[in-house]
Amino acid sequence: MKTNVKLFAVGLLICTLFTACSTRTSDSATPEQDNSVTAAAAATAVPTPSPEVIDEEALAEENEMLELAKYNAYVDLNNFMTGRLQDVLNDYFEEFGVESAPVIDKYFSATLLSITKYDDETINNAFDLMDKAPNFEKLDPQAKLLEPALQELTAVLGEAHEYYEIKGYVDDGFAGSKTMHSRILKANAAYEEASQVFFTYLGELADERTKVELQQYKDNNQLLKYSVMMFMLDAEKLAAEMDDQGVLADNILELDMVKFKAKYDVLTEDLKQLTTYSTDETRVTQEGFEAYSLESFVDQAKEVKIAAAEIIERVNKKQRVEEFYLKSSFFRETQKGTPEKFGKTLSLTIDRYNQMQ
Repeated sequence: MKTNVKLFAVGLLICTLFTACSTRTSDSATPEQDNSVTAAAAATAVPTPSPEVIDEEALAEENEMLELAKYNAYVDLNNFMTGRLQDVLNDYFEEFGVESAPVIDKYFSATLLSITKYDDETINNAFDLMDKAPNFEKLDPQAKLLEPALQELTAVLGEAHEYYEIKGYVDDGFAGSKTMHSRILKANAAYEEASQVFFTYLGELADERTKVELQQYKDNNQLLKYSVMMFMLDAEKLAAEMDDQGVLADNILELDMVKFKAKYDVLTEDLKQLTTYSTDETRVTQEGFEAYSLESFVDQAKEVKIAAAEIIERVNKKQRVEEFYLKSSFFRETQKGTPEKFGKTLSLTIDRYNQMQ
């Protein structure tokens, strides 16, 4: 099964009647002309858009903003599912296993990760927009199939968190543990089936929007924004390369270094371009970045490059990951030179990117 990753929230550039997309005719007038141009002549030189044209352009802008809001709501849902929800699931199954009966240690004591109220808002926001215009032909129907599966899974995970937090197993001799484990397995199976198709369709839509946004950045000479996005895309390609090879911390020494290094070299060049443009104060201001936010993102981007370099170092040294560190996702993500650490670092970088939007 392919690993699902976080996506970028995007904000497409809209050039309308009400923005500085046109040039004022008075800028080219000579001093002699300036005093003699009458209102009638000005009206002739610059036709006033009809109310119908203004209404159509305003409607187009409104539709674009509605589409953007809905798309980004789906992106937020995706990022919750591939982020916090996956962490909660990993935490649960590492504690209790994936067999039909939960694994209960003799000296059991555990506190599970939980889903927050903010996460609930993310879920509800996406599903609230699901039936509203504009329509995403393939994605909206799949979101409808995903909703009951996701709602059931998050509900039972919430019950499990509460049960173990208040030590309910002391009261019922782990009877509730067995019941909830069965429900979680069933809910997770239904969620996995629905979510994989959702991820696929959203990924296709994300690719389409990314191509449009990249072209807009090039057309508008927004090379800093272009370099930021290219770094993110090429970092994801590096993660996908490891995923395609089926390489994890367990078998990191089986990594095809030729294929990995080719994509790593591209990422390294991306970082050089990003660093160059991010130190151009004029460009930073013109492209609307906040210096502190951009600096934070660039620092995090460097961590992605470092995480990739650590993988190369580990493979070159033929240094396996110790068995102890393979026991949990947390340890995998904190060990130098593992795909899991690279993935976690990339996930944090995507968060930084989305915070700049």
